[in-house]
Amino acid sequence: MPDAEALPSVSPERLREVASAFVTGVTIVTTSADDGQFGCTANAVASLSLEPPLMLVCLDRAAGTHPRMLAARTFVINVLGGGAENEALCRQFAARRDDKFAGVPFRPGATGAPILDAALAWLECELDRTYEGGDHTIFVGRVIDAAVGEGEPLIFHRGRFSTLGE
Repeated sequence: MPDAEALPSVSPERLREVASAFVTGVTIVTTSADDGQFGCTANAVASLSLEPPLMLVCLDRAAGTHPRMLAARTFVINVLGGGAENEALCRQFAARRDDKFAGVPFRPGATGAPILDAALAWLECELDRTYEGGDHTIFVGRVIDAAVGEGEPLIFHRGRFSTLGE
């Protein structure tokens, strides 16, 4: 079998194009640090284990939220519901700006990390461990609290937002 390092890789553009065929949920991952609340849109999120209850979140190391999550060691995965207002919220947290929480109602969870009022569901996590993964860090969090409401989730597919009913 050939050495894995000798095999060529697809381009980032090709990977983005092909990966867009995979339907993902839309989340905003939030944390609270000494200098305020921070968050970013993330779709590389998955349930990892039921025993113990673990979630996985992958963040770009260049994201402003990244060092704050490492320092705080706690975070909330806010699952967004469908609707134009949540699409706008997703874009707000995806942008590189300092005032992402401007006009965004939230409450602190048990760890102090922000739980967004707009969340359809949320999982509050304590950082268990991290792994390096290319230009991202894989955060594994132990779920310490969670809740789910009624409604359709916001989903992302081929560069567009949608819901399951559309």
